[in-house]
Amino acid sequence: MNIERNNFVMKGLQGLYCINHRKNPNVYINDEGFITVSTCCDEFHEALYHAQDSLRDQYDQLSVQAREEMMRS
Repeated sequence: MNIERNNFVMKGLQGLYCINHRKNPNVYINDEGFITVSTCCDEFHEALYHAQDSLRDQYDQLSVQAREEMMRS
């Protein structure tokens, strides 16, 4: 498990909100070490599930230097 990658994904998810209810998700690491989200509706929850995959891919494509700079900010 990559802590920096999880932080990147969590920060990205926390910046999103449901367009129908104007609420942010509750994003946390569960007891098993997985990123977990609770949301106001099923539609938003499904969208965040797909967003996690996109954010992981985005992080994996970053260079080492870009990751270090990002974590400093």
